[in-house]
Amino acid sequence: MAKVKIQGHASGTGILTVTAPNTSTDRTITLPDGTGTLIADDGSGNVGINTSSPSTNLQVKADSNSVTDYPISVLNNAETVSTGYGAYGIDQSASNEYTIEVNNDFVIKNNQGEQVRVLENGNTGFGTNSASKPIQVKKSAAASGLSQTDIRATRDEYGADFSGYIDQGSSHGAIISTVENGTATERLRVNSSGLGINTTSPSFPLHVNGTIKSVGTNNLPALIVDGNSTNEGDIVCADGQALTFGHHTLDGNTGGFTEAMRVNSNGAVTKALQPAFSVVKTSEQTLTSGGEEEMDWQTEEFDVGSNFASNTFTAPVSGKYFLHVMVRIDVVDKDASYYRTGIITSNKSKYEIMEPDFASDPSYFTMSVASVFDMDAGDTAVARVRQNSGSASHIEDAENYTNFCGYLLG
Repeated sequence: MAKVKIQGHASGTGILTVTAPNTSTDRTITLPDGTGTLIADDGSGNVGINTSSPSTNLQVKADSNSVTDYPISVLNNAETVSTGYGAYGIDQSASNEYTIEVNNDFVIKNNQGEQVRVLENGNTGFGTNSASKPIQVKKSAAASGLSQTDIRATRDEYGADFSGYIDQGSSHGAIISTVENGTATERLRVNSSGLGINTTSPSFPLHVNGTIKSVGTNNLPALIVDGNSTNEGDIVCADGQALTFGHHTLDGNTGGFTEAMRVNSNGAVTKALQPAFSVVKTSEQTLTSGGEEEMDWQTEEFDVGSNFASNTFTAPVSGKYFLHVMVRIDVVDKDASYYRTGIITSNKSKYEIMEPDFASDPSYFTMSVASVFDMDAGDTAVARVRQNSGSASHIEDAENYTNFCGYLLG
């Protein structure tokens, strides 16, 4: 293939000069296949590619309006250019990293003026040429604050328009809202009083209008309340309101809450689900001389948690339980060696014993046992009465005198 080499010389002003027939100013080179024109000099010192009237030092006319066709493409060392969007593409490496490098600030303008400026220190300003932060956005003085049209992040994974934005607002606070299907809903506000979630007027450092969920991790609790020199990690309600604890089905229904404990406004604490029972006798029970009888109970006054059945209380959880039994024995025999009443649990038994050293047989005598028992979940407790020798007596059926009760202390 033949080659042509044009060599300039020291006294010359150019290497190649082509003069068109009808003008003394244009210097034109027409490509052999007629697909384009290079204007090397239009008389003003401008250079145009595919245009005969360049208005700047270098002007390139694209082949089409497609944003995927780059008018200017700079090849990397591998002579490859990756496809992408934009009027200009600079492929620096095989990893498709596009770089624009300038010595001073990098500025983007349109017909409305400067829009974006990247300063030499790395800060980026939108609407301002003096960004003092990594990202700084400024609106006109007449605007009340930033809205969803100023800073917007849209996602469409769920097929709906969703975005968040920060609004300075009239109180010079920060507002973060969401936009769903074109409707903006404020979610978070920060002002001089504090941080508000679902409230536009926080009155404390953290003010939440709604349900708070906290999940503990790494064997740590879900909530820690740390006290200081004047407050011991207080949890309080407003005056006149009660503080309640319980379980909720989290279905949003009004009946989904089951109260377990209430701290009333007067300071009283109630535990609606605390295990407790009270049973009474409504029929007589004969004692056997020389034997021990387990007491029968006919009527339940209350049984919170349904833990009493078949004359037996069963501990639902491990803890300390207070138990008390009171027994009226009628037709007491003074010749009996003793009468004994007791509470018998799976781990421990407590008794009261009486020797009937009377001058004559009493018509009745009342015995009772009360104590605190350490019970594991599933442990049981019953009441028993023993008469040792003598003529058989009986347990009176009067509920005011013969009863058995208990409750969980903690």
